[in-house]
Order: sequence, then C-alpha cells, then structure tokens
Amino acid sequence: MFEIMQRRKARDLELEALTALHAYPALYCRSHPGIAGGPAAAIDKIFREELLARLAAMPLWRRTFITYIWPPAMILWGLGLTAVNGVFVARHYGRGILRQFADQMRLAFGQGIPVPFFYVYELHEPRNQAHAQEFILRGQIKGGGQLYKRLYRTSPERRDSARILNDKLAFHRFLSARNLPVAHLFAVVEKKAIFWRDELRRTLPPIDLFIKPAKECGGTGAERWVYADGLYHGHKGDRRDAASLIEHIQHLSCRQTYLAFECLTNHPEIHDLSAGALSTLRMHTMLNERGEAEHLFSMFRMSQFRQRIIDTSDGIAASVDPVTGLLGMASNSSHMARWYDRHPFTNARITGRRVPFWQDALKLAVSTHQALASPYVVGWDIAVTDRGPVILEANKSPDLEIEQRLNGSWANGRFGELLAYHLTASGRDLKAVVVQGEPAKALQDA
Repeated sequence: MFEIMQRRKARDLELEALTALHAYPALYCRSHPGIAGGPAAAIDKIFREELLARLAAMPLWRRTFITYIWPPAMILWGLGLTAVNGVFVARHYGRGILRQFADQMRLAFGQGIPVPFFYVYELHEPRNQAHAQEFILRGQIKGGGQLYKRLYRTSPERRDSARILNDKLAFHRFLSARNLPVAHLFAVVEKKAIFWRDELRRTLPPIDLFIKPAKECGGTGAERWVYADGLYHGHKGDRRDAASLIEHIQHLSCRQTYLAFECLTNHPEIHDLSAGALSTLRMHTMLNERGEAEHLFSMFRMSQFRQRIIDTSDGIAASVDPVTGLLGMASNSSHMARWYDRHPFTNARITGRRVPFWQDALKLAVSTHQALASPYVVGWDIAVTDRGPVILEANKSPDLEIEQRLNGSWANGRFGELLAYHLTASGRDLKAVVVQGEPAKALQDA
C-alpha cells in the first residue's frame, strides 16, 4: 500500500510540474501563425482548453504561483542549460553562446516553448526553429493537457479494454492465448506465494532469467540474473543459488507482484549493437481514420553502458527505415543531443545496418494492435532474437522525445493528423471496435 501511495504521489507531482511548465504559455504566449489550420493548431487548441480547465480548478493561490513563477524560472533555467551545453553547440554547430540564450528566451516568451526543449529538439538549428511549435511536448500528451487520457474520456469501454497494456501478466496471457511470440514466463510471485506456469516445475531453470514487476514501466524494479557455474549472477555483483533467488523474488513480491521470465538475447547479426542489455525495437502504431492499425515510426534502441540491464536507461536509438529495415544514425536519450555513426561502446557500425526479421516485426506490431483493437496508440517493445521478433511489452501512452529528435516534429505529421482526428468530434464519435471484448476479459481473468 505504501508503494502504491508513493507512485501516486510521484505521478501527481509530475502532473503538477508539467502543468506549471505550460501554464504561463497557455495564458500569455500566442501560437505561431505558421501552424494555423494544420493538425498542430488543432492539437494546440485542444491542449490549451484542457490546461486552462485544469488551472481553473486549482485554488487561486496555487494557480497564481505556478503561473507567475514561470518567467524567472525560464530565465534561470536557460542560463543553466546554456552554461552546460553552450560551448558544445557553439563549437559543433556554429551558434554562439549568447545567441543560444537569446533564441531560448525568444522561443519561450514569444511562442511558449519551455527552454528544456531547446536542446532536446536541437532548436539551435534554424531548420528546427522554423518548426518549433510542431513538436509534441510531454506536457501536452501526458501532463497538463493529458491528451492521451482525453482520447478515452468519451469511450469507457475502449478505455477499460485498453487497460490490459498496463498489466504485464494480463497482456502476456492475451498474447499466449493467440500463440504470439513472447518470452517464456516461468513463475508469478505475489505476496511470497509462487505460482509456477508449468505444472511440473518446482524450481527455477538453470538459464539466464529476467524478473520484473507486473505493473511498472520503463524497467523500474527489473533485474537480470545470468546463470553460470551453477549460480545466478546479478547485475550488481551478488550470486545466488536457485533457492536463494526464489527467496529474493519472494521478498520483492511483498510490495508488488513479480514475474520471472527467460532472459532473451539478440539475433547474432545485431549482437554487437549493445553494451550488454537486450536491444529492442520501439514501434509506434496508431488507429487510423478507418479504425485500422497503422505503423507510424520505429526506432532501434541500444544500451551504451555495460552496467545497464535495459536499453532505455541512458541508451541510444536509431531510426529504422520502414521499407528496408536499415538503421540511420543514432542519438542519445539525454537533454543534449549527441549523434553516433558507430556504437560508443563496441565501435560497431550502426548506420546502414539491417534489422533481421524486420518485415516480420512490422507485421507483428500492426496485426497485434489490430487484435487488441481498443488502444488508439501503442508503443511496442519488440526484441529481435534468433527465433524471430518477440513481443516484450506495449505502452498505450508512449513518450515521443527521442522519436522526434530522430524523425523531426510530429504535430503536423501523420501522428498529429490521427491525434487531431481522434480528439475532434468526428474522432470521438468513432465506434469502439472492441466493446467488452477479448482484451477486457483477459484483464478480468488476471
């Protein structure tokens, strides 16, 4: 219960922070005329409506505080970011330090672009500045405006059915029931009770294992255990036999349910594109105007530090050509962009490498979204192994920062078109394809 309360408190704090990040711009900054009439303008209008409604519901003192703390915060934040990143940008892009700071202030107070996104989306580059308001910001979709939640507001059946993506066990059951490729699940551990998925199993198998919470995201709480010399070796240096590892998982399960999976490895052709963690495809699919799942964009995520056990933790990512499966240049996931033609740890070439089983992975993501039917947008995590693509997880409210760094702004692209369509009256009136269907049943069974 304490853990749940802590997570809720963290989500509430993030929501408040993202609301504060966009409050002043929503009230006092005008939209750039260049986006008038496009999907970006429609998204911006709906976002402002949601944000202003949230502000109106706040006590006056809180609304006043989070609104008017913004100008001095942006100035101080801009000074700090410029101090950290200004020399690098000036040296590599020819944009002077003072000019970088001036650009941040002009975009912040003129167009309402919070300064943290200046370096995230490389707005020091003139070609990106021209499209500054066409980037989808986190505060628009996941906080402040919460447009992802608004998608489901008028369709409780679709919302309840889409909840299956928040529960790893229910989602695993949904996939397994359809014989879709998933990592083998050995055990479910809840409040120290072990439920073996194979009837005859009574202990952990002598193979590499990956354990993770049933309802966390981003790799929070996950552990990798490598089997060697009769023991399981953890990523923090500890070693355990099977009985000791079971006790460890039981202890973790006192707070929340844990799942014990086989630890997958990448296909040999791409094994060198990682510092050790499993590399994954992040594939974005979205329901189009006809209610069909459509592929939007994919990137290949790689770890760049040996001590990381998941590729999203300080990792790098490269875009994937949707036709050929070839990789572009990779970039990091931090606020200051770095670009890599070769892997920073292994020195393996990235650009131009082909993802094995690419077409199979593409078909798998689209067809599985079609089978789920209810989620509007899904961010798929798919591993490419020697036995083909394997679905790891799916997210119904994926982040878009690194995607837009690799692929350019999305608000006036296909994502923006579909988001605006589903948010408008014609989109909201779209009948849910699933009404108390299979995904909802799988969630209830879990």
